[in-house]
Amino acid sequence: DKKVFEQSLNMITRQVDDIHHLVNEFSSFARMPSPKLKLININNIVTDYIKPMSSSFENVTIEIDNIIDNAFIMADEKQIRQACSNLIKNSYENLILNKVSDGKISIIFGIEEDFASITITDNGTGIDKSIISKITEPYYTTKVGNSGLGLAITKKIIDDHSGTILIKPTKGSRGTSIIFKFPLVSK
Repeated sequence: DKKVFEQSLNMITRQVDDIHHLVNEFSSFARMPSPKLKLININNIVTDYIKPMSSSFENVTIEIDNIIDNAFIMADEKQIRQACSNLIKNSYENLILNKVSDGKISIIFGIEEDFASITITDNGTGIDKSIISKITEPYYTTKVGNSGLGLAITKKIIDDHSGTILIKPTKGSRGTSIIFKFPLVSK
C-alpha cells in the first residue's frame, strides 16, 4: 500500500532526525539538550507520530482516542516525540516478549483543569508496585541487555517541560498505565 509506505517512510525520516538531534547534543544523561520551546498541539504531534508507527507493530493493536483540537503547550516537538516513542516502545516490547496474544496499546488524550494529559495503557504483564519509584532512575532496568536510560530520559523530558508523569498498574491483573501532563497554554 503506497500510503502506508509513505507514512512509514516519513516516520523513519523523523526518527532518524530525532536520533541525529540526540546524538549531536547528548553525550551523557546529565547533559540532555535543553528543550527548544514553541507552541504546539501535543495531541496532533503525538497522533501524527504514532499513526504511521502502528502499522509496523506486528500482533499489537494501537488505539488512539479523544484527539483534542485545543491542547496547546509550549514544547520541543522532537523531545515530545522521543518521550512518546520510549513509552510506546516499552509497552510494545512487554507485549511481544511476554507473548500477549491480544496485545493492545491505548492512547487517550484529555484536558484536566489547566493541563493536557496523555494516558498510554497496555494490557501487558503489568508492573510490580515495588519498582515503580525506581524505573525512572538512570541505569535501572528490568530487561537483559538494556541501558536503563529510556524511562530516565522520558522523565527528564517531561520534567523539562514542567510536566508530570505517573506510572501505575492498571486495575485487574494485567497492564500498565502511564499518564503524563503538561501545562496548557491559552491560544
